Amino acid sequence: MKENKKIVLRDTMYNVGSYFAGDNALSQHDQNFDFVDFRDGLARIIMNINAPDMVSQRWITFFDKISRTLECTLTFTEKFTLGYVVPFKEASTYGNPDAVRGETFNWTMSMRAYETKVWDISPSDVKKTRKSYVDGEARLMRLFLENLKRALDSYFKTFIPALYKKALFDVPASGGTYASNFGLLHNTQVPEGMLVNYDPTAPVGSPDSNIRNHFIQISNPVLAIQPHDLDYIKNYLLSYKENESEQIIGLMHESDIRQLESYFKDPVRIDNILETGMLSKRFSGIEVIEADDLLPKGFAFFTTATKLNPLFSKLQHTDPQYQGINFDWGGTELFTWESVSEGNFTELKLAVGDTEVYVTGRFKGLFVDTKDRTGELTGPSQTIDSEPVAMLDEVKSILKRKSDQEYLKLDYKLGQ
Repeated sequence: MKENKKIVLRDTMYNVGSYFAGDNALSQHDQNFDFVDFRDGLARIIMNINAPDMVSQRWITFFDKISRTLECTLTFTEKFTLGYVVPFKEASTYGNPDAVRGETFNWTMSMRAYETKVWDISPSDVKKTRKSYVDGEARLMRLFLENLKRALDSYFKTFIPALYKKALFDVPASGGTYASNFGLLHNTQVPEGMLVNYDPTAPVGSPDSNIRNHFIQISNPVLAIQPHDLDYIKNYLLSYKENESEQIIGLMHESDIRQLESYFKDPVRIDNILETGMLSKRFSGIEVIEADDLLPKGFAFFTTATKLNPLFSKLQHTDPQYQGINFDWGGTELFTWESVSEGNFTELKLAVGDTEVYVTGRFKGLFVDTKDRTGELTGPSQTIDSEPVAMLDEVKSILKRKSDQEYLKLDYKLGQ
């Protein structure tokens, strides 16, 4: 009698988990057709699942380069420090200067678990298939393996990117303190110690103001994006002390990139900043990557994030059995492929270990609306020149729809 074979799936960027290919109770006939067919089919799937399509792979790679992984059990509470203030006062016999102080707060993050059912077939359907076809047992296995391949493909191509996208596109409902919401800053007051040059008289939303909005519009949407827009974006992101020495990376639609090419003549080159292998162009010191397949039309996204100063925090369970993807065979016994019958063809669930992604680097990213929305909008939003030309509500609505779409992918599309 053979021992159970444990097959561990690993990937360079994330743990895919582990599962058992149960061959307990198998006879000594190694060439049993059903078992060999299952074993070989499973081996083919395992060899192929770490090669998702290039579109998915490049975004997985990019997100990994600007993320950190936090291992925990169900919840994780982290203490953040947002800069320090060193107040100097004129010396006085009776006065007492203020002490150096740092702005700190705690965030509690929690994880979610997901699952899909790869195979759900009734004993009567198994019996009917075995009775109706000469190759009934092999037919059942082929159907099972096809579903398994679809589920694993969906995990890599849809599920993993969606974890990051739904966090990225989620716009906070209102402003407040830095610690009041996750997601990029939206009309939010930040500690003055975060800023290189804090000016209490600066216009709200400007680079020297501590009221920050990371959802803005270019200065003249009718004329499309221009070089001075890039200069403002650069000054805005680099106005944070932690961003001062960072490289800015822009994700833009091809049409906006072509617009910039009419002003800049720098050649195309491979991105060497995050080593994602994505083609990029350098405009005004910003590495720009074409991102039509990521962003809603009419939007650009800029970030200074790196692995050391990340935009995203990904939570992952400390126990490997709750990481990545795992197979959950129905019942307590491992699956037996000695003979397919209506009694032993158990349902199979593909379980995604406890995980979640948050935007914790709230000042590391900036959404820019590049579209002329004249006639679409009903209220003011923060623009690059601080004039209320377009509507933040419309911008929020577009990004919220995108975020909701990614939630739907997580909740309904896994395994389809």
